[in-house]
Amino acid sequence: MKLKFLLATLILLGIATPVQAVAVEPVAAAEVKVGLEIHKYEVSGISETFKVAAGTRIFAWTRVSGALPGTEVEVIFAKDGQAKFSQKLAVPHLPYRTHAFRTFRAGDGGAWTAKVVDAEGKELGGSAFKVEIE
Repeated sequence: MKLKFLLATLILLGIATPVQAVAVEPVAAAEVKVGLEIHKYEVSGISETFKVAAGTRIFAWTRVSGALPGTEVEVIFAKDGQAKFSQKLAVPHLPYRTHAFRTFRAGDGGAWTAKVVDAEGKELGGSAFKVEIE
């Protein structure tokens, strides 16, 4: 009781100030792995270089964390810095695991990236890989 009275007196005299809550914006991030298969929400066949036949799917597995539920993110496959395919996703809960894939065809060989961006275009995570079509 004496402590409450002392604290109230110090606040009234301006010697102490009450503690205020500070709103902190969540920091969104995404882990991105690239591979050949998705099984039970996990990616397998992870590599930085793929030598595949035309018509092969390559998956970008992502785990989004730190975002508010309902946040929209976009998975983008880009070749030499040019976006070739993208898929928008709403994040219903955290952590949120999902995936997107692109089917690679003849002429798709080269340097690629799979990245996740938020609604403002800020990159949350990514993975670089190379594709060679057999």
